[in-house]
Amino acid sequence: MIVLLDTGILGLVASPHNTGEAKEYKQWFEGLLARSAYVVT
Repeated sequence: MIVLLDTGILGLVASPHNTGEAKEYKQWFEGLLARSAYVVT
């Protein structure tokens, strides 16, 4: 699986805050990595 990330999502994943939407996207991103997805920014 190949996943393309735009800057908005990438910013949330890289955010030092771990609340709200940022937390949800980090969990989603970690799930992608656990499934060996190829992530492109």
